[in-house]
Amino acid sequence: MSLGGLLRGIVRNPHYKLVSVLVALVLWLYVQGEQTVDAVVRGDVVWQLPPGLVATEPLPQKVSMQVTGPRAAIRRAERGKPNLTIDLTELATGAHLIDLSAYPVDGLGTIVLNRLSPSTVGFSLDELSTRKVVVDPVLVGTPLEGYRVASALPDPLVMTVRGPQSAVQDRVEIATRPIDVSGLTEDAVLMAELDLPSGVERVGDEVLEVYIDVAAESDSRRYTDVPVVVWPLEEAADWEPTPQVVSVSLEGAASALRSVYADDIVVFAHLPEDLTRGQYMMSLTTEDGPYLRVLHGGGELVQVVEVNPQTVRVVRR
Repeated sequence: MSLGGLLRGIVRNPHYKLVSVLVALVLWLYVQGEQTVDAVVRGDVVWQLPPGLVATEPLPQKVSMQVTGPRAAIRRAERGKPNLTIDLTELATGAHLIDLSAYPVDGLGTIVLNRLSPSTVGFSLDELSTRKVVVDPVLVGTPLEGYRVASALPDPLVMTVRGPQSAVQDRVEIATRPIDVSGLTEDAVLMAELDLPSGVERVGDEVLEVYIDVAAESDSRRYTDVPVVVWPLEEAADWEPTPQVVSVSLEGAASALRSVYADDIVVFAHLPEDLTRGQYMMSLTTEDGPYLRVLHGGGELVQVVEVNPQTVRVVRR
């Protein structure tokens, strides 16, 4: 047969050939779907506990089912999410061991169940108890250098939890999960969650927040040979301070103090506006009249603790 004749034979009656291909495909899919295979199907476990009792440890919520059956039936079972209902309503407090295979599985249809995993579950039942506990914030990390956490106040301070009596009856407080305060330089309000013991849960959906109070680290420094300058400057040539240098002690935020150098500090001896005397005694504690004022450049975060000597005499030359 020539090449042209072969091509004409292939394209002759295309509709019949297409139908034949579709029929073959349907038959193949049917055979595949009816083929018996072994598989593992995941199912849900539904626990029915006795009224007023609770498991001391979380019970498994999933089970693996080793099954045998037609491939198509197994796919339907997977989509239908088979489940295993465990009725424990007749049990009392204490330790128990149950065989899961003793309970029927819903949703498998004609599939044969060969084995469950886990096949047995051991657990203990305890009376359900409710208790109010104090929230204990747990902080991790450190604020930026020069700052510290002054306090951490949870809101609410007290929360209600419930769980096995053995887990909550003697509990006074419950810690939070770690709260990261790394890099903080100012007060912050951070969300938090309780670090609940196994089997214990919160009652209600109240939001837990922790108010973080951040303060600058405190430090103190003493500077010597600080010059005393008469103020106003236009009067300085006519008045002489004694002593002419003093020591100054500063205290405040460590970060601010680090930026204060001895050359930045000056003690001003303020003369009164009405110069009626030939000399004046000045100090930091003077409330009226002449007084000493320290200029240090540390801003509001730094305070003057002491000038030594405490008094300076300013005498007209």
